[in-house]
Amino acid sequence: MKTKLSSLLAVALLAGATTLAFAHSAKDKDDDGCDCDMPKAGAAKSTATHPLKGVIVDVLADKSALLVKHDAIPGLMGGMTMAFKVDAVTLAAAKKGEAITGQVSQTGDDFLLTDVKAAP
Repeated sequence: MKTKLSSLLAVALLAGATTLAFAHSAKDKDDDGCDCDMPKAGAAKSTATHPLKGVIVDVLADKSALLVKHDAIPGLMGGMTMAFKVDAVTLAAAKKGEAITGQVSQTGDDFLLTDVKAAP
């Protein structure tokens, strides 16, 4: 009888612990089940901006973007060459080979470059 009672108690405790663990992990996960901090494709506009330093490799007028070889962007990504969407005024003023600074944010799958200035 004592062994049967111990077994039932162990099963009940295990079931309770499993329920608590599931409730905790479900609360901590995103709606797609991921418990990571990476931005999702198609995510809403991020309010965070990050400083960028780099050089314009090409002006992609058909895509309203600049191809920029940039240093690491703290809190966002390592250094690389990639396209950043820009507004029409920035696009018109951009010069291939120019060193720049700016602010990067993300809207959906697009990375936006704003406050672009020639680097000293």
